[in-house]
Amino acid sequence: DYTFIFATIALALATYLFFVYALLNNFNLMKTLRCIRNMLPAAIAGFGAMSSAAAMPLTIAGAEGNAKNKNLACSVVPLTVNVHLIGDCFAIPIFAYAVMKSYGVAEPSLYTYLVFLTYFVIAKFSVAAVPGGGILVMLPVLEKQLGFNAEMLSLMTALYVLFDPVVTCANVLGNGAFAKAIDRLSGFFSRRKTLSAD
Repeated sequence: DYTFIFATIALALATYLFFVYALLNNFNLMKTLRCIRNMLPAAIAGFGAMSSAAAMPLTIAGAEGNAKNKNLACSVVPLTVNVHLIGDCFAIPIFAYAVMKSYGVAEPSLYTYLVFLTYFVIAKFSVAAVPGGGILVMLPVLEKQLGFNAEMLSLMTALYVLFDPVVTCANVLGNGAFAKAIDRLSGFFSRRKTLSAD
C-alpha cells in the first residue's frame, strides 16, 4: 500500500514550499498567502498538464505578480523551468527507498547513496519538462547505482507516473519561489550599489 508514501511526499512538499514562501516574505503570513495565491493558477495548470513547460505562461504571470522587478521574473522562469525540479527531488529518492524496502533490498551504504545523489543531481539537468520526463532520465541511475532490476524499475515508473501531477504542481510552485528569491537578491544588490554610490 503506497498511499502512505504518497501522503508523506505530498506533506513534505507542501511543508517545504510553504516554508520557502514564508522565508521569502519574512514570515509575514498575509504576504506568504498572497504569493501562493498568485501562483495557484500555474500550479493547477501544472497539475492538469503534468508539464512545467505547459504551465510556463501562468508561472511567469504569477512570478511577475510576486516580484518588484517584473522583467527579471519574466526572464528567470523560462531559464529555470527545466532545472528547478523540487518535486522530483523529493519524490524519486523517497519512492526509490520505498521500492527497495518492498523488495527486501538492503539499505545502501552512505558512500553508495552519496554517489547516487551526485548522479541524480547531474541527471536532473537533462530532464525535459514533459509528463513522466523526470523518471525516464533516472531509470539508468537507479539501475546502476542502487541495483534496481527490471521489475523494480517498472514499479518505480508506475508510482512516479501516478504521482506526477503532484510533482509537477510542486515544481511549478518551486519555480515561482525561485523567481521570488532572485527578485529579492536583485533588490538587495541594487540597494547596496545605491548606498555605496552615495
